[in-house]
Amino acid sequence: PAVASMAAPAMKSRRRRVASAPPRDIDKPPELGLLTFDLDDSLYPIEPVLADANGVFVDIVARYGCSIEPRDIVEAGRRIREEAGPVGGAAMS
Repeated sequence: PAVASMAAPAMKSRRRRVASAPPRDIDKPPELGLLTFDLDDSLYPIEPVLADANGVFVDIVARYGCSIEPRDIVEAGRRIREEAGPVGGAAMS
């Protein structure tokens, strides 16, 4: 929609376009265009999320006969980052 801008009486009136979202079906949820994850504690604490994810992973692999503990996952990640060295390890942190 166009909106008339405020103009001084002696100046010619100008019309300016105002950006608006395209109409959408209200019964349909909006589409997700971008999904991001904060995994470095900059917005949210990550430790509770990792602990939950590791717990779920342990439960799932147990169904397939693998017996691991969440601390095994943490330790494996630490070893991988250590073996990757300072540059590779920093990229994985």
